[in-house]
This record gives sequence, structure tokens and C-alpha cells, in this order.
Amino acid sequence: MIIIIAGIKRSGSTAQYNMVRLILKHAGYNVIPKYEGNGRINPSETNLIKRHPYNGRLARLADYIFLTDRADQRILNSLHRFNGKEPDPKRLKRMRRNLDKWRSHSGKVLEQDYNCLITHPRKAIDRLANFMNINTGGAKVYHEFINIKPPKRG
Repeated sequence: MIIIIAGIKRSGSTAQYNMVRLILKHAGYNVIPKYEGNGRINPSETNLIKRHPYNGRLARLADYIFLTDRADQRILNSLHRFNGKEPDPKRLKRMRRNLDKWRSHSGKVLEQDYNCLITHPRKAIDRLANFMNINTGGAKVYHEFINIKPPKRG
């Protein structure tokens, strides 16, 4: 199985990545994380790929593509806080074009908004599990998810 977590940076893609990772873990899958989709992808394994830039080959191979989005001004504000400098609006336009390309693979795409991921994580977890047709203990996944400690930096 090949699962891609994509979306605009600072839109909750890491939260969604962790939700999917924990859903798969609690359902008994052995998850193989792949950085940006680099390295050998074996469809008989459970490959979990977090990638922002669009990759057509990976999109075609993917069983599921999970996207995140957030309002433009909130993304720009978050990029500014994260990087400590004013973000380039052209960068946001490029990220939006990438997101639209990921969206074009309908049927295997589920998109969630940042606000839902952050304010209603249990609902987001249930949506992800239902989309993958995985019956897992949502409460256990939720409990483990909310206890993830964010990094000290970044």
C-alpha cells in the first residue's frame, strides 16, 4: 500500500501524517516511512510518504492521497513565525499549484482543513480511518495522537 500525505506547508500535514501513522499502527500494519518518496517503494509494504511538491509518478502509484489546506493569510503568518522572515507570496502560489495537482487524482484523495485537524482531531482520525476502510479503536489512536510532544524547535 502506498499512502501520500501532502498539502501546503504549515497546513497541518504533519498532524495528518501522525494520525494516519497511528491508525495504521493500531490496525496492525508495519509502516515504512519514506522521506519525500525517496528510495525504493514496494507496493507490498505499507509505505507512508509525506511530500509537499507534486510528484506524478507517486500520485499514480498511491492508494490514498491525504491533503491538508489552510487559509492563505494564516499560512503566510505561520511561515513568517516559523522561518522568522516575511514569506514570498509567489511561494504560496507554487504550493497552491502543487495542491491542485494532488487534488486531480480524485477517488483516492481525502482533504481536511487545518482547523478540523487541530480543533477536532478525533473527528479527523475517524474520517481518515473510514476513508481507508480500517476499523481501529479511534479512542486509542486519539489518545496516542494528543500525547505526541511537539519538537522543541521548528
